[in-house]
Amino acid sequence: MREVLLIFRKDLRHLWPRIVPLLVVSVLLGWTECQVLRNPVVGLLRSVWLLAVAYLAASVIHEEPLPGHQQYWLTRPYSRRQLLLAKGLFLMLFAGLPELAMEAASMSLNGVSPLVHIPLLLSTTLIFAGGASLVAAALASVTENLVQLLWGFLPASGLVILGFVLSANADSWQNLEWIRTSALGIVLFAAAITVLFLQYSLRKTALSRCLLGGAILVVAAGPFLGSWHAAWAIASKFSGRPLDPSAVRLAFDPVARPALDFSDAFYSPGLGQAGINLPTLVAGMPTGTRIICERIAARIETPEGRSWTTTWNPAGGLYSTTPLEDAHLIRGDGPYSQHATIDEAFYRAVKDTPVHVHTIVALTLLGEREIAPLNTGGTTGHLPGEGICNAFPGPFGNLMVFCAWPAPAPARSYVLARSFKNGQSLASLLSLGSDSRYSMSGSVWDRDATLFPPPPAPLEMQLETWKAVAHFERELDIPQIRLSGYAVRRITDMP
Repeated sequence: MREVLLIFRKDLRHLWPRIVPLLVVSVLLGWTECQVLRNPVVGLLRSVWLLAVAYLAASVIHEEPLPGHQQYWLTRPYSRRQLLLAKGLFLMLFAGLPELAMEAASMSLNGVSPLVHIPLLLSTTLIFAGGASLVAAALASVTENLVQLLWGFLPASGLVILGFVLSANADSWQNLEWIRTSALGIVLFAAAITVLFLQYSLRKTALSRCLLGGAILVVAAGPFLGSWHAAWAIASKFSGRPLDPSAVRLAFDPVARPALDFSDAFYSPGLGQAGINLPTLVAGMPTGTRIICERIAARIETPEGRSWTTTWNPAGGLYSTTPLEDAHLIRGDGPYSQHATIDEAFYRAVKDTPVHVHTIVALTLLGEREIAPLNTGGTTGHLPGEGICNAFPGPFGNLMVFCAWPAPAPARSYVLARSFKNGQSLASLLSLGSDSRYSMSGSVWDRDATLFPPPPAPLEMQLETWKAVAHFERELDIPQIRLSGYAVRRITDMP
């Protein structure tokens, strides 16, 4: 341990001019984190902080560069294991500890006990401060100096950015995106740990460079990898409550309903697509719960053997046609619609033929509803989920409500407003939440906001929150139906 401390002190003497800027940025970031409800520059400061951490990690590794054969330290009487321990101690004190301290201070100053959220604080520190340090250290361990590191860092960053740019039209997993991000993070962190082990034990620079480059390519291709349904299966296993298979039953509603026009349907078919709305009856919903439909998969078969199948599509599923409400929210038993988007050419070929339609919808059960009063102007603390909200006037006479929770945020939350003057009320969707078990933003806080035209003053406001208690699937089978009777007309369609 004596040799480890000697190396640590030597690095501290050499690198203190690079430590000071990081600590200054940490203080500024901590100050904005304490202003949890209105901090527009926090994203920029966090990016600067991550770059400062990466720069310091690379600098401390390059104090004793590993590639090459002319390093002075190879003749010194200390092992590479001691060297690695000293570097780890250095980064833990000057990258990890400030992150942990500023997030704990942010929680404490906003009325949330850090002791209750120790797992959240540790996971946030390990993922972001530890992750940035680990990846930068691995890249530095296969380069001889900062110039070489930049020649590796810039193309790697460009590849990752290009992957995300090209994925703009790729399938977003929405509240399950954390599963894919976690998998990619595990690949990158595992590669970084392996590279550091190889370099500090065997100095296999060529092999380490190939391994690290391969991991970066996987991360760059990440938005195109994986299966949403596989992620859904993983989320279902983490559901807090097993659901009775007989609960939440779906059935086709044979009672004739008025055809939905483009102005009535929540979903509208795109170019080259046709949309059908199937009248659906929902029954057996547990008391005190709601349902959110995440995605739909459909299969259509003709008597002649022709078929068409859709993958799990977010543009469709079970929804409510009640105007001025959250269409994705199923509030109880009753009639609803189920939308599926199909290929227009296939639809035109079979629309007047009796076909067999089979759909599967992925549903999230919401429960454990909580409701609390909100100040109509100013900050409200100690809300459900230890949330904090601030209401203030927005543009064009609207009202803005900004809320933050220790991660994760509720699965769904609403701002409820009611006028004492005329009784008018509304519910504005505030947060869609996430199934993630840890922070995905680099902060211990999950933030969301809503902007809405308030009812006439004076008024009262409340915050309504729901938790996700189960994920499950339900099927709807219609042996014989003519699609033309359930098509959604577009604005360009003639009556």
